Amino acid sequence: MAVTHAAFQVAEWKHYINRHYDLIKSRYPGIPGSYTTALIIGRETASSFRATEDPHQYLALVREQLSVDEVLTYDDLVHRARAAVAQLQALADAATR
Repeated sequence: MAVTHAAFQVAEWKHYINRHYDLIKSRYPGIPGSYTTALIIGRETASSFRATEDPHQYLALVREQLSVDEVLTYDDLVHRARAAVAQLQALADAATR
């Protein structure tokens, strides 16, 4: 699986936070109980996944297997960014009325 190195890095950070909270607590108070983890993988195309597999089921399997909170594609990030921009634009438009 191509994402195992990234998942290992997430695990390393979780381990570091839990073992060395005393070193980071002034800068990141409460972080041991407040963070979520995510992996960002390729594009949301048929070639990115096995042809017989539903991409959403595959991402759920990866999330479970690698013990991360979210597994997103670059396309997911673009969709989220566009939604955030649209919400910010709506707020800006409402504020100027």
